[in-house]
This record gives sequence, structure tokens and C-alpha cells, in this order.
Amino acid sequence: MEAAAACSDADTLDMEGFWELTQSFSVDVPPELLPYTSVFKVKLGSAGAGSHGGMLFEGSFVSPETQVGTFSGETFYHQRGVQLVQMVMEYTPEPYCYYQLFCGRHIRDSQTVDGGWVDVGAPGHGDPSVLSGYFGRFRLRRTE
Repeated sequence: MEAAAACSDADTLDMEGFWELTQSFSVDVPPELLPYTSVFKVKLGSAGAGSHGGMLFEGSFVSPETQVGTFSGETFYHQRGVQLVQMVMEYTPEPYCYYQLFCGRHIRDSQTVDGGWVDVGAPGHGDPSVLSGYFGRFRLRRTE
């Protein structure tokens, strides 16, 4: 019996560059189809090779100019299927300590990542009994 050849189908995804990040508060409908979405422009850059076959990256918001927070993430890939993306946006000066987590998949032959996001919910004030995290879908599309 012959050993099966390793699967190699070369899904390519380079996270460096300018991206449009569209977020919605629905998990059932793609964000661009909803009237209530948030759209941001972000710039991401390489931070070297990742330990899971992909790349590490980091970045920040470009617009709107008043948007705060920084990004860090990693792509996961071992020459099989599509690349997975995990990214964290954090804004941590006291008293905020605010985080959003994005997890998605690369859509082959495009410069688009499709997935879901969650965050810690309301900022660090208010009645703790009513604070809960938000969640929804996101699309990340390269613009430049």
C-alpha cells in the first residue's frame, strides 16, 4: 500500500496592507446586507512568521480618525484547505480594558476574510449585572 501524498493546494493570503473592516451585530446575515453596520479602514503589517504555518501581523485603525485601538493577529495554515485568521483589537488604557476577538476564514481567490467577532461588551463602568459582550459577523476586504 502506498502512502498518501501530502495535500498541498496553496491558499495564499498576505495580511499586509489597507483593509476595510465591516462589522454587524447579526450572526445570520453578511454585514454588507444589513442597514446597521460599522465600517472602518485599518492598516495591517507583518510581524514575522507564525508558529502555525502562517504569519503574525499587527496594525491600527486608519479611519475614522477618532477610532482607537490596535490589532494583533495570526493566520493559521499548513498547505491544506483555506487560511484561518484570528485577530484581537485591544484598547487598554485604564479604565477601558476593551477587547474584540475576530475569527474567520479566507475566501479563496479573493482578498476577503469572512467570520465572526465578539467583544467584552460595555466599557468599564455601569451596573455589572447588565453588562454582556456583543457579537456578530465581519468582513475584512483588502482595499490597497
